[in-house]
Amino acid sequence: MKQNIYKIAIISLLFFCFAESFAQRNNTLYFMKDMPQSMLVNPTVERKYNIFIGFPVLNSVYFNADNTGFSFNNLLKDASPIESLHELDFFDTDLDIGLINFGFRVKDMYFSMDLNLKNSIQISYPGDFGKFLWEGNQNNRNLNLDNFGFDVNIYNELAFGFAKDSIDIYGRNLKIGGKAKILFGILNIETKKSEIAFKTDERTAFWNFETDILVNTSTIKPLTVEEDEYGNRGGDNSETFNNIGAGDFSATDNLGFAFDLGASYQIKDDVLLSASLIDFGFINWTSGVSNFEIKNNFEIKGVNLSNEINTSVNTDAFQEFLDTLESVSEIKETNNSYVAFLSPKIYLGATYNLVNENNANIDFGVLTRTKIEKQHFRTSLSLSANMLFAKFLSFSTSYSLMNYNYSNLGIGIGIRASVFQFYFITDNVLAVSYKQTRNVGMRFGFNLVFGNSKNYNKKKKNIIIEDKLKEDKLREDTDLY
Repeated sequence: MKQNIYKIAIISLLFFCFAESFAQRNNTLYFMKDMPQSMLVNPTVERKYNIFIGFPVLNSVYFNADNTGFSFNNLLKDASPIESLHELDFFDTDLDIGLINFGFRVKDMYFSMDLNLKNSIQISYPGDFGKFLWEGNQNNRNLNLDNFGFDVNIYNELAFGFAKDSIDIYGRNLKIGGKAKILFGILNIETKKSEIAFKTDERTAFWNFETDILVNTSTIKPLTVEEDEYGNRGGDNSETFNNIGAGDFSATDNLGFAFDLGASYQIKDDVLLSASLIDFGFINWTSGVSNFEIKNNFEIKGVNLSNEINTSVNTDAFQEFLDTLESVSEIKETNNSYVAFLSPKIYLGATYNLVNENNANIDFGVLTRTKIEKQHFRTSLSLSANMLFAKFLSFSTSYSLMNYNYSNLGIGIGIRASVFQFYFITDNVLAVSYKQTRNVGMRFGFNLVFGNSKNYNKKKKNIIIEDKLKEDKLREDTDLY
């Protein structure tokens, strides 16, 4: 009884410690050991099948979009939406497509290979920017707009995985594994530095800007900023994006490397601890490179934003402001190669396993996920229940704290018919109620799976036998009294 109380207390403490956590993805997938794609988030996840082959292009299709700053409800309600903003917020979108994916077992070792196309877009915006747009500068004389950024990353990932089972540590099973990844960059926009200070002179109402911005780009054709005969700066970069063809997605000019590491340790027959480090690496961008540096300190006449935004007339003042801002901004352009790092993820998980005589296999799990980007740690917490019914059906459900929102219920379903397997996963099924949600995403795919792992079946059988022995021992002790 005391042990159960301690377990409940620890789980409750974790919930309160992460009550302000956010940015959760792939959390439901982590504990779905019936899905070969769970190796994307931990290379040592228990592999049920001896061989799997993912359908080309359709083995893993993943989309996710999330926003930490506000939901639709924050914009629609009467209260000011800036109340939900934080020091720095993020809007992210991801689209990952598994092109090739397969794996196979050799004794107590497991080998895998996958080729993935990965796309991500991120906008980071400081809370002070929202205050400025909503309230103006009357109550916000000094604003910190640091870390304002726009980032795009598109690349191919070729990964080779290896995992080793059955390493005996103090009589318990340790599994270790990893993936070595070769990265081929396609397109990148990186806001390397973004320091923007905004001050309003109380006497003249003039706006003072101090900027130190560096943006690196690598595109099919270098981006340009040119000045015409009238002094207007710009550039026709439409060719860069209009002429993108299928061949550009197989480019090998921008080379990078990354790795995944994972481990799991069976501390008890029914308790498993696991950890993984995913996407630790970089890409060296050398093709179609442009660098734009804006380092200025200037003062310009302010504009009444409320009049200009809320009416369709008298826009001359706002246009004059934009023209002035363009004329005083000094942009230094170079073409130097650069290194951009990926955003690594750290997973820490624990599961408690139940197996009964009817072949129902149930895991209860707790998971934290931390993503490191722009020197910020974005953490989430999930609780999950994962069930395997016979050989044809698996089901998972999860509850997560993410994006400063508590209404996040995830589900995962896997269906097997002979060697064919289909799965569908979402970390927030409540996204259908769009007014409250700050995250929407899903993953689905098809696999061919062959053979059940002997170790997996042996583990289930041993747990059932041990449970029976415990029940028999309990009956004997009861009969003595």
